[in-house]
Amino acid sequence: MTNDKRQMTNDKRQMTNDKLDFKLPNHSATESALRREIFEQPAALARFFDRERAHVARIAEKLRAQNIQYVVVAARGSSDNAATYAK
Repeated sequence: MTNDKRQMTNDKRQMTNDKLDFKLPNHSATESALRREIFEQPAALARFFDRERAHVARIAEKLRAQNIQYVVVAARGSSDNAATYAK
């Protein structure tokens, strides 16, 4: 993903942002799947936003036109943590 403030490259396993600059660790067969997924999230989100940006914009436009006053997010377990960030 590239724009004026962010650049992410999988080949160098490095992510730069206007506020942070760090290298992702190399993944070994012995590390946990959870740890691996955590470090894969920035690249996965970048791919999602690049691929779905126009689709999300169309949905957002339709939702704005309905004058929705509030949204209730309900979740349990680990999904509850994700729902907290969605708020």
